[in-house]
Amino acid sequence: MSEAGGGAPALDLRPLGMGELVDRSAGLWRSNLGGFFRLQLGFSLVLYVLSKGFVLGTARWTPLFLGGQALGAALNTRSPEMLRQLPIWLEMFAVYFVLYGWVNWQGWVAVSDFAVGRWLQRDVSVEGSLRRTIRRTGASSGAFAIAALYVAASTTVFMLPGAGVFGLILAVISSPMAAAVLGVVAVVLVTVGMLAGLLWCVLRFLLTCQVLAVEEVSGLQAIRRSGGLISGRVGPGFLGWVKVRATVLVTVVAMLVFVVMLVSGLPAFVVQAIYGNLLDPAHATPQAIPQGMLVPAELIEVVVQAVFSPLYIAFAGLFYADMRVRREGLDLELALEREAA
Repeated sequence: MSEAGGGAPALDLRPLGMGELVDRSAGLWRSNLGGFFRLQLGFSLVLYVLSKGFVLGTARWTPLFLGGQALGAALNTRSPEMLRQLPIWLEMFAVYFVLYGWVNWQGWVAVSDFAVGRWLQRDVSVEGSLRRTIRRTGASSGAFAIAALYVAASTTVFMLPGAGVFGLILAVISSPMAAAVLGVVAVVLVTVGMLAGLLWCVLRFLLTCQVLAVEEVSGLQAIRRSGGLISGRVGPGFLGWVKVRATVLVTVVAMLVFVVMLVSGLPAFVVQAIYGNLLDPAHATPQAIPQGMLVPAELIEVVVQAVFSPLYIAFAGLFYADMRVRREGLDLELALEREAA
């Protein structure tokens, strides 16, 4: 059987099992590693510049919020300087958060175009995927804005039970022991709620960037398409539910990438721990960390991220293609196109 599109068999587009999805995703990533790396590296460097700019801006205008010993002392004394710096830091963080999320979203669209195109054996290139991403900026930005609102709303709703317990502690509970117990309960509820909200959003928008990359639809239509593809079931039993399949597979692939990212961050962590007393919060001094040593360590992490992050996006691209094969006969459509050509 002939090979094309980064190692994908020419006529083997069919519904894939869960294990096959992970295996084929890894195969697609390995066989197109150079292209994935080139695409992701540019976006990763932009994200790094944004993150470093935020940290340096914090050090320049709101140094207390670098954390460590200075922030602890300010909290204990309720320093007016902390209250003065807080709104400035919140404004910087909001701008950074939005810009970081938007750039990351555009990166996902670009890498998704490359991944799905290679899997479907279309004529795609790094430069072509970047051009298409630029052309789709309006639609992808609209989808990003809608998704960001969904994330904010859903995490807020899921965290309401924990927030309610915090409110109960402040308004009613006077016993220190009861307040401590309820405080632990509140923290657990808030954490679980936040994670549940984020998981719901991940599943809800899992295929949005793939739809934006491949199909000529608006941002809102892309979100609706993603929701439709990820809904319902495609087989018998518990694992036949698409959201269950997606949850299991996303967890497996995301954990693999997370472990690699964790290891790649060790050099920067060591520099911060040694020079900034990172492991001793009461005496931590982030300002003492030499940027001349920290930046090279962080760039190692950026390069590793550019190598391994596309693995997750490749998986999402294959999941998108698999859903279209199962629900829309994409394999038959492409077979007819090849015969016509």
